[in-house]
Formats: sequence, structure tokens, C-alpha cells
Amino acid sequence: TPANVKFNIFSRINQGGLPLTAQEIRNAIYPGEWRKRVRQLAEGQTFLKATEMKIKGERMEDIELVLRFVAHYTFSGNRPDEQNLDQFLNDTVERRSISWTEETWKDIETAFSRALQAARKVFGRFAFRKYYGPNQSRRPINRGLFETESVLLARRSDDELDLLAAKSDEVLLQLAGLFHNNA
Repeated sequence: TPANVKFNIFSRINQGGLPLTAQEIRNAIYPGEWRKRVRQLAEGQTFLKATEMKIKGERMEDIELVLRFVAHYTFSGNRPDEQNLDQFLNDTVERRSISWTEETWKDIETAFSRALQAARKVFGRFAFRKYYGPNQSRRPINRGLFETESVLLARRSDDELDLLAAKSDEVLLQLAGLFHNNA
């Protein structure tokens, strides 16, 4: 049975008791090196420090967040409109990750670490959070912002990251403006 069919069936019968999350199902169905690698990143000090240990691991929220980075960072092209996030993540662990070499994983790990360290320098304590201005209380970590900020920072050069960090206040003001305009 194809893995995506198993995932769908598993999701449908997963209605009684405490339903499993999509990541818990993904972890059960798709074997491979990706599980070990993504878990190592989620349990690493860089991730824990960047997220201030606010992402809990009980239901694999941390694993899914790291996997979202890995999937978007390694994907080149446009995701098909009809493919939802779960399908995209499933495709990453089922098809794309099986051909990744040790070198590919090292590149992912390096990019992930660089991005999370840069996020703290650029966004400070508001990294991965919606930001509306300095007088507003800090919001919880936003998954979409985590993947967006981390992937975009991972793809920047060291010079670009240094410039963004040097202009951190301006970056935050621009971000606040964008959130106010789209609220």
C-alpha cells in the first residue's frame, strides 16, 4: 500500500481517544534517516536556545517545526497548489530525503544552525513571533514565521546576515508595519 494511502487511512481511524498529530502519524509510517537527523536538530542547543524552549516535544511539535524547515529549505521550485502542508512534508520524508547524502544532511544542519543564530541577531526576542511594535507584549512562536524566517535567513550570505543584524531595529519596524497592514 502506498505510504500516502496509509497516512490517510491512519488519519481517518485515529478518531478515538487522544488523536495522534500528523507528525506522530508521519513518524510512525515513514522510516528513514530523516527521523534521527530531524530529532537531533530539534533536541540541539541551537534550536532550544532560539525557541527559548517554548516548543514542546510531547506531541512532536518540535520535530514537525524542524521538518518544515528541512522540507522548505531543500525544495526548489513551486509546491503544487493542490498539495497541502502534510502532503508536502510526507513527500519530503517518503521520496526526497531517501536520496540525501551525508553531505546534504551536513548542509541542512549548517544552514539550520546559521539561520537560528541569525534570527536571534536580526529579530532579537521577537524571532519567529508576530511583531506589532515595541510596546506590545510578546506573542507565542508562530510556525509559519518560523519556517519563513529560518529558510530565508538560511539562504542569505554572511554579509547579508551581518547587514540585517546591524539594521535589526529597522527590520523590526518594517515587520511591524507589514503586520499592521495585514492584520
